[in-house]
Amino acid sequence: MMLKLSSVALAAAVSTSIASMKAGAVTTVLALAEGVDESVRRANSQQLTSAVDKAWRGQRTPVGHGQSRRKLSQTKASKVGDKTKGDKTDVGVLCPDDCPPGFASYCEGVPQGDACGADECCIGVDACKKFTGCIKKNGSCNGTAACAYAYATSIKNSCKGEKACYALAYDGGEVGEVKNSCEGASACSYLAAYEGTVGALNNSCSGTRACKGLGEDGGVVSELKRSCIGEKACAGLAYVGAVGSLKNSCIAKQACMYLGEVSATVGDISKSCNEYYACGSLGSYFGEVRGVTGSCNAEKACFYLASSYSKEGLDPNTKSSVGSISIGCNTEMACARLASMGGSVKSVTRSCNSKNYQPCQGLAQNNGTVDYVDKWRYTEILKKYSRDEVGSAEACNAECAETINCEGIEWKNSTKRPCSAFERGSSSLVECGWKNICISMMNPSS
Repeated sequence: MMLKLSSVALAAAVSTSIASMKAGAVTTVLALAEGVDESVRRANSQQLTSAVDKAWRGQRTPVGHGQSRRKLSQTKASKVGDKTKGDKTDVGVLCPDDCPPGFASYCEGVPQGDACGADECCIGVDACKKFTGCIKKNGSCNGTAACAYAYATSIKNSCKGEKACYALAYDGGEVGEVKNSCEGASACSYLAAYEGTVGALNNSCSGTRACKGLGEDGGVVSELKRSCIGEKACAGLAYVGAVGSLKNSCIAKQACMYLGEVSATVGDISKSCNEYYACGSLGSYFGEVRGVTGSCNAEKACFYLASSYSKEGLDPNTKSSVGSISIGCNTEMACARLASMGGSVKSVTRSCNSKNYQPCQGLAQNNGTVDYVDKWRYTEILKKYSRDEVGSAEACNAECAETINCEGIEWKNSTKRPCSAFERGSSSLVECGWKNICISMMNPSS
């Protein structure tokens, strides 16, 4: 960890190239954008998760499994504070040469020049114990054990609450500027700990355990802006996984808890996942999601979306993937388990928003594959299929792929002939029925 690196430089490095910070941890992210060979992607995925896989293979239980999933980290957590100064130096700790005016400078809890005055910062029993970095004298690190064993280049008006920022970036982790963030008991504790990498935090991570364990154990998160607000809002997010930037997202209790954990790769999330467990465990266990924009804003709307978790244990050979999600999945349970267990959906655009019919729930599970789910359909009907001929939306999509001139389908679950295959006609495109599924063989954004 390089504490001399400025927070601005760190944020720039994250936004320019995630690979420059944690190349091994995010090879799968780059695979989505650049088409890296699948064998390379899997090799890195297996290497990244081998330790946790052995530690708690098969122990994971459904939602509410908190204790079992943290077995490895609990073992590590029991050792926080046991390491000697020499041990920490071995992993690359560099105490700051100086801090900006108005900041207190510490090296493993020892003041380096300016120290916190009474009620300025490091307020409470064991606050800033063994802390290394720069703290602005504006009430930061306020609470019992707040900022203890933490490493940060810059903390401003942040880390307020019992154990807030405890062990932040501990043991080889890196974190950018922490500003107006991490308020609440254990908020940001273990964030980026154990060689994790997290960019700047701005007006984020407010609430009890709001970002506890975010980016832990080699996880990567680009940056957080006004996100992860609420109890456990982003707890465990990107644990041994990789997630892009979070902006105006994950604002509710457990909204993004465990999102992108264990070799998952999730792109940028913007104005999304703002309800209870809306994106909980999204992409977890080797899943891939390109990005989420203006979507999944309802209770459990996208929980376990693109997740490859199986009760039989972790299987790195099972791949679930969803492309970009834009203004979709915005009703309760709308896209729950979409493309899970090896399923694949290329993208979701302005679809899966039916409140009563939830047409996209469970779409493409168990190795099912569909193309682009969008709000449009083509107006020239090629053929209609009965339920006996074609029994699911995935099968309807597959039939279209085998039919000459077929460019899209509409699945009407409530009719006797639910599958309609379309070709591009001369008339205008019209909206897909709001309680149906429309899938295009062509990328609607192209």
